[in-house]
Amino acid sequence: MAAPHFYEVALFGEFFTKDLSAILNRITLHSESAHQMHARELLFEPFDAQHQRDTGNDPVLLRARKELLEPDAKWVLFSYLKPESVRVHPEATVRPWATCQVVGDALSFASALGYV
Repeated sequence: MAAPHFYEVALFGEFFTKDLSAILNRITLHSESAHQMHARELLFEPFDAQHQRDTGNDPVLLRARKELLEPDAKWVLFSYLKPESVRVHPEATVRPWATCQVVGDALSFASALGYV
């Protein structure tokens, strides 16, 4: 039996507030699941991010997200890695990503990993 493949899709765009309900209804019709979320997200850069940019490399950013609608929610750290080739996926930007849950001080943990 094949292992299930999990994925996350991020859609970006601008729309009028009056259209939000219709847009959410359309997305949920074509999704396996959907739920309301309200999150705080912090973005961390490596200590040497500017040096990486100066040498022509994009630094890998670390993101910390905490769901605000769940009272016992923990911080989740994740990072989107280098995009896969557009030759393989011409219709979308596809990136592998890594995630871990943090109990306690997410800022200190990110700092220990070399991020500010």
